[in-house]
Amino acid sequence: MAFLSEIVGKPVLDSQNHKVGAIEDVCVPAHQLPYPQVAAIKVGERWVPWRQVETLDGQPRLTVPAGDILEYVLRPHDVRLRDEVLDHQVVDVEGRKVRRVNDLALTRTNGHYSLLGVDISARALFRRLGMRPLLERLGLQDSRELIAWQDVDPVASDTVTGLRLRHSQETISRLHPSDLADIVEDLTVSEGVNLLANLDDESAANVLEEIDEERQADLLEQMESGRAADILEEMAPDDAADVIAEMDPDKASEVLSLMETEEFEDVAQLLGYDEDTAGGIMTTDYVAIAQDFTVDETIELLRRDYRDIDMIYNVYVVRDPESEELVGTVTLRDLIMAEPSAKLSEIAKADPVKVRIDDHQNEVAKTIAKYNLMSVPVVDEANRLMGIVTVDDAIDILLPTAWKKRLPKMF
Repeated sequence: MAFLSEIVGKPVLDSQNHKVGAIEDVCVPAHQLPYPQVAAIKVGERWVPWRQVETLDGQPRLTVPAGDILEYVLRPHDVRLRDEVLDHQVVDVEGRKVRRVNDLALTRTNGHYSLLGVDISARALFRRLGMRPLLERLGLQDSRELIAWQDVDPVASDTVTGLRLRHSQETISRLHPSDLADIVEDLTVSEGVNLLANLDDESAANVLEEIDEERQADLLEQMESGRAADILEEMAPDDAADVIAEMDPDKASEVLSLMETEEFEDVAQLLGYDEDTAGGIMTTDYVAIAQDFTVDETIELLRRDYRDIDMIYNVYVVRDPESEELVGTVTLRDLIMAEPSAKLSEIAKADPVKVRIDDHQNEVAKTIAKYNLMSVPVVDEANRLMGIVTVDDAIDILLPTAWKKRLPKMF
């Protein structure tokens, strides 16, 4: 077995024993599985086709004199192992982490060199530094952690090169959004965009919501605007508004213009409030139902019209749909336990704890903590229900980032 690090840098002789340059890189057709054969080597600035290479063992040598060397033209499926794979990162979805490619293993078979896989071991770095003798003197085994090339999916585009493990979209989607978010945060922005491309819009939105807003903005800015708009439509309106506020204004305007009307209006409304107020941190994803609805009618309405809301803590009772004046709240427990024919006005808790839309976010967070609430309604000067602030938003305000990362991800 040979390693790319042991081949790159070696001088190459032609058939007349003249030095023609040093090996700079090696390319293989990535789609050729399970183990692609070396198609060409880069000697100096030229790519030399494999048919003109006699050997890479010991002293690399060509089969022709320097004047007869042909120029190999890289094909779309060719991957340059040094430039596009070595030292790049591979996403290990099984281990829920990002691993670095420290070397590549090749083997000689039937007059060709075939690529076996990538070596992600720390020991590979010692080999590259020429410290293998030191490992031997210390009695340390020169172990390898190889990922077979057939399990690797090369990534190459105008913005990113690298690898990911070859898994189906279904396999990647089964990972918890928090695990995927950790992987995306370890990748470069371009690599993160590439990983998110394997997810549907809802799954990508769930992952983004686990990442800090500045990184969210970086990721969305590098996406095609239509795709970014689709993902933002799947996010909670308050989260979508927060990330849009962090984006480049021109990109944000373009993305907003591509969003569906209903989602655009929700986000645009939230962007109109000061970010430090209740209006700036509230969400418009809530359940508001008129007081004359019965319990049975309310439950049926929840099943039919509110499936897209991830977290429902309370039903907010309004006087009528037109005025949207807040008159009370009903917990889900009380709703389930009540008689089906009872009206919401009969079981609602009147005069609920609430905050004004221009209250400072710190006061809102303190209110949620003081009354041990899962959410608090936000009203305007006419007591009209405008939105709600949930407990996870209060935690974002009250706890510094370092402490939030230590807490279990509950929301």
